[in-house]
Amino acid sequence: MNLNYKGLIINFFVLSIIQKTQELKPILKYSQIVTITMSLIFFSLLTFTISLRVFVFVLTNFCLSTQQIVLLQIVCYYTQFFLGEQVCCKINFFSIYLSM
Repeated sequence: MNLNYKGLIINFFVLSIIQKTQELKPILKYSQIVTITMSLIFFSLLTFTISLRVFVFVLTNFCLSTQQIVLLQIVCYYTQFFLGEQVCCKINFFSIYLSM
């Protein structure tokens, strides 16, 4: 997990949303911009926390068999074109975590 890459993506989206809202509605109040920014930051922290918990759970318990790990790697490899490899692996780890 590359935190610098994730931070750049978050900053890009936050800055682009703030820029577009300022272009479209120059009357927007400062509190509305802060609310939008804080909600985006909260959402990114929530997803990071969930993925970190699932990763730690999988590492500490080793509940996955060799076949499940290989299957998970194959699914992540073939769906990286649609969702991105990190997103796919997070979704699969989370679904395995919920199924246990």
